[in-house]
Amino acid sequence: MNVLFPPRALCCFLLMSFSVSAAAAQTAAVAVRVLILDESDAAYVIKDNGEYRSVSSYPYAISPPFDVEPDRPCDVYKEIHFLDDSGQAHTRYEAIAQVKVSDTVESVLVVVAATASGEYILTYYPDGEEDFPAGTVRVINLGHLPIAASVGSGIFSITPKAVQFMQPKLDHKRRFFTRVAEKESEQWNILYDDVSVLRPNERMTGIVVYSPSGMRHTYTESEIIEYGPPPPGHYWLSYTDTSLQD
Repeated sequence: MNVLFPPRALCCFLLMSFSVSAAAAQTAAVAVRVLILDESDAAYVIKDNGEYRSVSSYPYAISPPFDVEPDRPCDVYKEIHFLDDSGQAHTRYEAIAQVKVSDTVESVLVVVAATASGEYILTYYPDGEEDFPAGTVRVINLGHLPIAASVGSGIFSITPKAVQFMQPKLDHKRRFFTRVAEKESEQWNILYDDVSVLRPNERMTGIVVYSPSGMRHTYTESEIIEYGPPPPGHYWLSYTDTSLQD
């Protein structure tokens, strides 16, 4: 049976449908990755629907993506384990940052950096399709020295805090060489030299970070006793994700 709506009722129905669709589009969740630059040997979590959910189990790790709604900021916590006077183990959560995203982006990398005063500074790197389409490599220099990066073709010099987008030439297996070096005085020191792969509709982000402890948390106590504590230094981190147009 066909149902006929009066013109005014049909107009109201269409307006209501458009309003609901527009509201849904405005509140669409944003995919967020977090990189926490902190020397504390701790895990980091977010609070999601009253539950604490792991973001990264150690510092200098790039988290898997998680959703944040533009109208609902997300708190990031440091997970701290301690013993009370009786020797019983406890866990407490210390809020260190609040991630706020814009409804104008679909995906973003958030760098949470600890300062000497114990505060945390957040820097947002939106994953805009215009600058960062599939097949592109984005290099972010969060270190203290200039770096040189080569991803398949050409060598680019990147100053601290700068971002560079590159288009690597891939072989028949979609591979390319990734080489990264730091400039100290007049000498270049290799930080990373390996083969990377970019599958169709993928893009890669590479980040140079500086660790005053030399990533001490990645070593066992026996390794430190045998080889000594690691020196401060720069390190290369990377991840791939799918292009927004996929």
